Amino acid sequence: MTEYWVSQGNKWCEYCKIFIANNPVTIRTHEFGQRHKENVAKKLATIRKETVAKEKEKQQAVKDLERIEAKARQSYEKDLVASQKKEVCVSAATRQGLHDNFEVGENRLLLSRAVNRSEDSLTATSDHKADEWTYDEAAGYYFNASIGYYYDTVSGLYYSDALGKWATKEEAFQAHQVVKDAVHNISTFSKFPKVQ
Repeated sequence: MTEYWVSQGNKWCEYCKIFIANNPVTIRTHEFGQRHKENVAKKLATIRKETVAKEKEKQQAVKDLERIEAKARQSYEKDLVASQKKEVCVSAATRQGLHDNFEVGENRLLLSRAVNRSEDSLTATSDHKADEWTYDEAAGYYFNASIGYYYDTVSGLYYSDALGKWATKEEAFQAHQVVKDAVHNISTFSKFPKVQ
């Protein structure tokens, strides 16, 4: 039988980016050569630099996450305090049934009552005179019949049917003025317009 010639092929050097003959002598000669040693050193230096850069990037990401988490924790604590204050007000209003919305016709009646109340009695709400403010045991709040406001001693907020929510003294006074002006302006109409 005849033997066929078989090529040994070439070997690719990853560092030098060249083909060399695939035999032990050529491979050993190439690997001990100056150019190959320099290319291997460059490749190792590049790998070290990339590793250091990745490590720095990872440390920066950890620092950024810690900073973001600290800000989120602060924001969460602020939100938690605010929601606890809101829950106190909402639960008080819910517990007493003072948060119900009224129809437009009932609002008109309430507006007309609010006009008849004196403006001076609202400015004296912080004084809590014994003859003006009475403790309503059913509601659990102080009530001023002359202006129709409830007062919560725990939160320091005021509630009226015209407002339909708990508000600060300034908001209550401003709403009282708005209600007075609104009733005066619409008293000539026979009906309130529908609120959408």
